[in-house]
Amino acid sequence: MRFRSTKVRRALLPGVACAVIAVVGLLIAGSRPIAVRTATADAPNQSTIAELHPGQHVCEGPLRSRGPARSVAIWGASAGGVARLTVAVADAATHTVLASGPLHAIPLETVWSARLARAVPGGRPLEVCLTEDTSVFSLSGSAVSAPTVSVTGIATGQRFSLILLSDGDQSLLGSLSTAFDRASLWRPSWVGSWTFWLLTIALLAAFGVGVSAVVSAAAADLPEAGTPDDRRPDGDAPSSAGGDSKTSQDRPQPVA
Repeated sequence: MRFRSTKVRRALLPGVACAVIAVVGLLIAGSRPIAVRTATADAPNQSTIAELHPGQHVCEGPLRSRGPARSVAIWGASAGGVARLTVAVADAATHTVLASGPLHAIPLETVWSARLARAVPGGRPLEVCLTEDTSVFSLSGSAVSAPTVSVTGIATGQRFSLILLSDGDQSLLGSLSTAFDRASLWRPSWVGSWTFWLLTIALLAAFGVGVSAVVSAAAADLPEAGTPDDRRPDGDAPSSAGGDSKTSQDRPQPVA
């Protein structure tokens, strides 16, 4: 049985090593800091709602950030060449600019981010303003948004897509709780964030069951140690019950 156990371990060693490396890689990747959304206008980027020309100024708010915000992200594309905008975050009550940063965009419909010169503290109503400096920028958004958010500088009833981001001081693993809380908003009444934690545990358990099944299958396919196939080289004739070979039986016997 020791021979069989050794063969099982040798057969499973590459697979186990790959699984361990994959898990370690996922943990390292999940522990790296990422930017986390701290506030949003809840306006999906469904279509172009306005074209910002040089000198044009639009603002949206109020937004209340859950924590310090260091970047502002909007959706849209330059209408030609490189569009350069100035993004400013101000106090919604006093309109005092708290921080600002540049944003450059090319003719590609996607999300564009502006890093602010300093972090804006959370817990207060904020207003985000965009100013086109050099070219034309097609701003994306929709007529749907958070009920308290309003816009100045473009057509009434339109909102541009906008989010505030942290400075990347939280990891992907650390943000799982927030992600599950958000996912539980669009669910039946009996589903909560606990449901996603339960599904995560079930997924890990299913992985363990799969590994156990592979180990059992590999062990069942290996021959038992000490069987005739293991002890006898191929092509050798089996010995007789009395221990004499067939050749010795055919040898001439002396006559008395």
